[in-house]
Amino acid sequence: MNSIAYPSRGEILAYIYSAKVGWGIILIMNHDRLFKELLTFFFVEFVELFLPDVAAYIDYDTVEFLDREIFTDITAGETHEVDLVVKARFRGKDTFFLIHVENQSSPQSRFPRRMFDYFARLHEKYDLPIYPVVIFSYDAPHRMEPKRYRVAFPDRSVLQFDYVVIQLNRRSWQVCNDPESYSKRADGENEDCAKGQAEGAD
Repeated sequence: MNSIAYPSRGEILAYIYSAKVGWGIILIMNHDRLFKELLTFFFVEFVELFLPDVAAYIDYDTVEFLDREIFTDITAGETHEVDLVVKARFRGKDTFFLIHVENQSSPQSRFPRRMFDYFARLHEKYDLPIYPVVIFSYDAPHRMEPKRYRVAFPDRSVLQFDYVVIQLNRRSWQVCNDPESYSKRADGENEDCAKGQAEGAD
């Protein structure tokens, strides 16, 4: 039986985060299933690369990948499966939190509302703090995607739900996609690969 050769840390960028390489492969295969498998296998690297603030307080030894969550949108008559939900402990504390990572492979006008719906239902079920993250993996359009869902009246804001946006088509992949170049760069320089232009529009 042939053994499986897993990619190195630098090659992770080419397999998972590259809109030109990794996501092209994923789209050919079972996109959602492969996305979840790859992100599960490289979860630590994903957090350290794209969520450095979370990396500072997450206890990796307590990471638990929860069973799939399926929610029904009664209004639209559609069923949605949450891509990835991870449970972990705050480092040095006894309290836990969730990280919800959603991959969006095509533009969708109601996506901010759907992210909020996921958040509300996960919060209701687990009663834990939730750190929401979305990966926009499509090639176009290149506009900055929304990073919040808001409900407001002329006289007051009732709700503002923010989530982290990782928008692949607004990042520079020339060096980040090259495993050899990536591995030769200093840590501070590698951080630039993860920064990109992730700020979404209001």
